[in-house]
Amino acid sequence: ACRYAIERDLDMPVYVYSSDLQNRKTYEQFCREHRLGGALLFGLQTTDNYYKALSESVLPCVTVDTRVSGENVGYVGTDNIASYRMLTEYLIDQGHREMLVLNGRKVATVCLERLAGVYEAYTARGMELRSENVLYTDFHEYETENLVTHYVGKYGKGRATAFLCMSDLIGITVIRTLQKMGYSVPEDFSVVGYDGMASGRFVYPGLTTIDQNLEAKGYAAARLLNRMMNGWTEEKEILMPYQLVKR
Repeated sequence: ACRYAIERDLDMPVYVYSSDLQNRKTYEQFCREHRLGGALLFGLQTTDNYYKALSESVLPCVTVDTRVSGENVGYVGTDNIASYRMLTEYLIDQGHREMLVLNGRKVATVCLERLAGVYEAYTARGMELRSENVLYTDFHEYETENLVTHYVGKYGKGRATAFLCMSDLIGITVIRTLQKMGYSVPEDFSVVGYDGMASGRFVYPGLTTIDQNLEAKGYAAARLLNRMMNGWTEEKEILMPYQLVKR
């Protein structure tokens, strides 16, 4: 998004809209105070006050990864269900029958969609995912480490043989935690992530992941917003390509 703004000589200030801010100021008030001509929203949750307000917004805006219906709302995202089903089926094809899903947040749209992809893969292969095998990390490293330490400390290698992680950051944390506990990846456990972050190439072993091309996604979102601010009324929903990167 920043690269697009620089190429077009556009101003793109960055603001953090916390839950407290959303309770104090409406979305329209926030945009008026900052004299915004358009807004690009990352990390929007369905429980956010701003999520509910966007559908009626007169200001052009583009949401990334969270769909919001509205005349002036665009969307850029990834097919989370299909891509996460692909990732799950890859692990199944490697011989894994029981996996631990390290999810992010319960209220995040991307997490709900990716979890649906896991269930689709399991159902298609005639398998069943235990509800207790879905754990929520809130995308925090500390919480991830605690969950993995507790689970592996309790079951060792006797249950889940693979970790399905909702982000590369979670995946990297899992690898480091397992190694700290004396286990080897992938000899003892397999670990996969999601995002395609560069850091996944530099851990050992390298992290298998779904590369959703984050830079291209941000660029496409900024381009769509700029077009909408200049009267674009055509297709306002973009699904970005993705690929499974095996490491």
